[in-house]
This record gives sequence, C-alpha cells and structure tokens, in this order.
Amino acid sequence: MHRARSRRGFTLIEMMVVVAIIGIAAALTFFLFGRQRERQEVDQLALEVRALMNGARQMAFATGQPVALIVFPALATSSGTGRLILYRDGDFSLFSAAAAVNLDGMDGANPVAAGRSEVLEIIDLAHGTEVGPPTGQGPAAVMPAPFSGITVNVACPICTGKDGRGAFVFQPDGTVTFQAANGPPLALPYGASISFTRTDSQEVRTIAVAASTGAMQTIKWEPGK
Repeated sequence: MHRARSRRGFTLIEMMVVVAIIGIAAALTFFLFGRQRERQEVDQLALEVRALMNGARQMAFATGQPVALIVFPALATSSGTGRLILYRDGDFSLFSAAAAVNLDGMDGANPVAAGRSEVLEIIDLAHGTEVGPPTGQGPAAVMPAPFSGITVNVACPICTGKDGRGAFVFQPDGTVTFQAANGPPLALPYGASISFTRTDSQEVRTIAVAASTGAMQTIKWEPGK
C-alpha cells in the first residue's frame, strides 16, 4: 500500500514574509527609479542650456549680431522657478538704458523685442529644479585649464542684477561677455558659469563658458561622491 504524500501549503507567516520582501523590493526600485529620473532631469536641463548656448554662439557669428542668454533665476512661472530667455540683439541696444527694451527694464514674465531684435526661445525650469545651489560646485571647487579662472563656487556669478538677473552675451567675433545690468559688461576676463540642481537631491550640473573663445564644459558633481 502506498501512502499518499501530504501537500504542505504556505503558512500565513511565510506569506507575510514574501509580501514584505516584495514590498521592500518595490520600494527600493521606486527609489532608484526616482533618483535616476532626477539625474535625467538635471542632465537634460544642462544639455538643453548648453545646446541653447551653442546655438546662440553660431547665430551671433552668422548674423553679425549679439545673442544673449538672459537668466531670471528667481522668476516664478507656471512650471516652477527660473526662466532662461534667448534674445537676438538686432538693434545692439539691449544694454542701453535709453533703449525701449533693455536688460534692466525687461519683464521676464512677458518678454518682448524691440525693432530688429527677437525673442528666440524661452526655457522654464521644471518644479524641483533650480539655479543653484548657492555654492555651485562647492566652496573649494576650481576649474582645470583651459577653464581655470572661471568661478564655479557660486551658482551664477553673473546673476547679480535686478531680481538676480544676468546674461551671457555671445558676440559675432566668437567672444562672450557677461552682463548683470545695463552699461559696460562685467569684469570677467576668464569666463563665467551657471549651475543647476534639484531641490530634493544634491546633484549639481555646471556649465562653464570661456570668455575669449566661447568654449564650454559641463561639470557633474554630487557632494560626498
């Protein structure tokens, strides 16, 4: 006579352990996915801004007119805080107080162009992404050659004008000047930078721009790594 084998089912405790393991794995996966999404958002923004700068550089050379990337780091928009405006200065007057449209008087929320000038593009920073942190790549950060001398331990060295605004100005001769207000450019002979970060992470992406050539470099940094 053969004895029938008894089938042993899952106990309640075993099922609870399995469910707990699945829950932990799902939570970990969500966290890692979220971190990757944050990285992609900051990376994507840095890529877009750098592409915008390259386009401004090429347009200035092709048209013989300055093209400015104007930064409004504190401007509140429907998608978050911070706006970038690409502006072709066809009248060569963007930094003249007497001009109908100038840097000091520009309304970042409703930008308009005067005369032969043109608002080319607007980028609004998404919620949770901002110009920052205040110390950029960190208090002790320095740039290697050929970008040595460019400040990267401030979020935006040029953003010291009204409401924190500032501008990277790509010139027809390939050089870049930097403005925080109307009048003469800032004394930044080596170049300037701008940093972006997530408010819920420590990742920083900095774009450094050389004054003499318009060459650029993107630096990635995360404190503690």
